[in-house]
Amino acid sequence: MKILFDYSIFLKQNYGGISKYILNLSDSLKNKKVHTEIFAPLTISAVYSNRINFIYFFNFKAIPKFFTRIMNFINCCLTYIYVIFKKPNIIHATYHDNLYRFLKIPIVITVYDLIYEKFYNNFNKKKILERASHIICISKNTKQDLLKYYDIDKNKISVIYLGVKNNIYYKVKKKNQILYVGDRDSYKNFDKFIIAFGKSIFLKKNYKILCFGLKNFDNKEIQTFKKLKIDNLIKFKTGNDELLYSSYRESKLLVSPSGYEGFGLTNLEAMQNGCPVIANNIRVFREIFKDACYYTNVNNILQFRKTIEKILKSVSIQKKLLNKGYKVASYYRWNRCAQETKLIYQKLIK
Repeated sequence: MKILFDYSIFLKQNYGGISKYILNLSDSLKNKKVHTEIFAPLTISAVYSNRINFIYFFNFKAIPKFFTRIMNFINCCLTYIYVIFKKPNIIHATYHDNLYRFLKIPIVITVYDLIYEKFYNNFNKKKILERASHIICISKNTKQDLLKYYDIDKNKISVIYLGVKNNIYYKVKKKNQILYVGDRDSYKNFDKFIIAFGKSIFLKKNYKILCFGLKNFDNKEIQTFKKLKIDNLIKFKTGNDELLYSSYRESKLLVSPSGYEGFGLTNLEAMQNGCPVIANNIRVFREIFKDACYYTNVNNILQFRKTIEKILKSVSIQKKLLNKGYKVASYYRWNRCAQETKLIYQKLIK
């Protein structure tokens, strides 16, 4: 069985949750004797190093201005040539850009979330969803949203959860540090976290904030920090997975205030690496993490602030969250994700 993961996501992000999913799925499928290749001729990805099955020709730090369509077109043409000569059994599209309408080959697409539909009234997945032989959703919540926004035969949709690496958690000395991971778009509610922190005498006196991600603070954010008088209490950090895992282990709490997610991989990674999680009380988090998070309503700033303080003042609550979190994380493994995905591939090529 030969599976081709296409270039789409690797021309969109240097590094992120989706590329992490594709790489870990590909690696785990190889362990199950499935031949996988990632074909990204022109890429901006920073994750290809030391990977025999990651095929690329040129790597850019970023897409040059006005060259997005040209680079997509070149990648698409080269992918057609690759498929004609290499003859993979299935293309697993890593994003929803390309239809491959002229190729008579099964297409699998993973739907991660419905952010564009929910917040921007953008239904750009329609054509690829119609073209797809099978659709994978990363949570039941994502499947429900998909069926809400698109008229799709639910029989060609499967829910397959993401995973975390089975790395051994070891205790390290915790810093008086609260961790935030990822983008800071409006629906992520980062601003509400900052306001809640800024209104707490206890938190400002005893803790600092570490923001781990790809984009540093912009001028607007810096001005907000100064207005709240926390600009000396917050810093930004970026890096690879090892630096991220180290940040989880050193932090006393991960704050996950997002108003919408497809899964919530950072929460799972935090649990695997011994970091308690406080999360917004949204449906998908309840589905994935059960009672391993401490839930709150981030729209109520007073409640949000008091809940953060409550957790950080209680060693027993932190220990309880650590134990429950590690138990939940042990269920979600890339090996399970790969096995369930392999079964879908097998049905499509019978």
